[in-house]
Amino acid sequence: MSACEWKPDRSHDNFTPDQRAQVGPYYRHRPMLRINKSKYTNGPQLSIMTYNILSPCTKEQYPISHFTREQIILFEIVRYNPDIVCLQEVNDHHRWIERFAMFGYNMRVFCPNEFHAVAIAYKWDLFLEFDHKKVHFRRTQTGYIRERRPSSQGALFLCLTFKPEFLNGRNTPTKDAIIIGTAHLPLTGVKAFGRTRDTIALFDAVHRFARNLTRDWKPDFKFYSFIAGDFNATPEDPAYQALVTNPVKFTGKARKTLLHSIAEDASADLQDQLDFSFWSLSSQYIYGDKLSSRNFGIFSDEWPDASDLVEELEGLLGDTDRRALSLYSAGYKLVDKENTQLGSDEPFYSYWGKYCRQLVDYIFVVPTINDWKHWVPTKNNKLKKHSRIFANDTFKNPSFASDASA
Repeated sequence: MSACEWKPDRSHDNFTPDQRAQVGPYYRHRPMLRINKSKYTNGPQLSIMTYNILSPCTKEQYPISHFTREQIILFEIVRYNPDIVCLQEVNDHHRWIERFAMFGYNMRVFCPNEFHAVAIAYKWDLFLEFDHKKVHFRRTQTGYIRERRPSSQGALFLCLTFKPEFLNGRNTPTKDAIIIGTAHLPLTGVKAFGRTRDTIALFDAVHRFARNLTRDWKPDFKFYSFIAGDFNATPEDPAYQALVTNPVKFTGKARKTLLHSIAEDASADLQDQLDFSFWSLSSQYIYGDKLSSRNFGIFSDEWPDASDLVEELEGLLGDTDRRALSLYSAGYKLVDKENTQLGSDEPFYSYWGKYCRQLVDYIFVVPTINDWKHWVPTKNNKLKKHSRIFANDTFKNPSFASDASA
């Protein structure tokens, strides 16, 4: 197929100057840029955005009302005019459904716990929802590799078929539909073991969802598959490595992070058992011989040691026979090579907050083997030079510490 000059079918700066002037000083717009040295074909164009909107934020962090902050976030998202939006930490989801409907989006929401939800919004004039799947990470069976400290996190997957408006004037795609998933993995730090385990649940969910669609509906159904969201994992984190590497072998910092996480989980299990014994049982039971016979999780003979757990985790990840490609790692170096991390080609951050400034948000494509050579980057958010950001602290006042990637 001959290459042609790329032009967006749908603008990524969707508001007039008068509309832009209504938001106020808290809003900052980062322009979308074409990726250099790329060839563009006449295939359909797809834009995906992921955004952790961080609903449970505090007045100390943001001196304006929740309503005003949410309006600014909504303005930012719809101005970029993405075809699909993946959201994390969504509260008041009925209100968000109404807001996105004003701009032509359908939204499906999944609440894996009582605190916040994940959601996927898509343009109803471009896509038709064919099916969906909700995933509770804690329910995924992984043998010995279970959540030591359950976090009640989850993921949502949609299968979207193309409407004629999406294909109009473009070459027919080689696949029939899109599988798009969004996830919010457990927090950084001591949750590393559970977070890495949850990547198995993500791969398993994509596989099962696609298998069920082909089994129940069309045997020849083919999909473009994406997973986007807040993974709470930097490129050095074992969860990131589990997603992009196969086979995976955790070494160095990643292995130490996992071992530390296992030790912290075991310590917390032990403390929970002691607290329960103190309040529920007699002192003789607490300090007597019966204490040593209680099951303290990882310290029990029933469980292997920490190194064995890491090796078991590596084996399970190897069994998935899949790996994902981070679109930032593939495309961002073509926009600003100086602002990429050595080894991963990822940008340095997607989150700029008071206590955390790092890359934790990603859009992954999960292709078949034959798809790798066909992947073509399009364009990306323009981020300032990493050195300049640290020099003048540009984003401290005007930004909202929510995670966003597009």
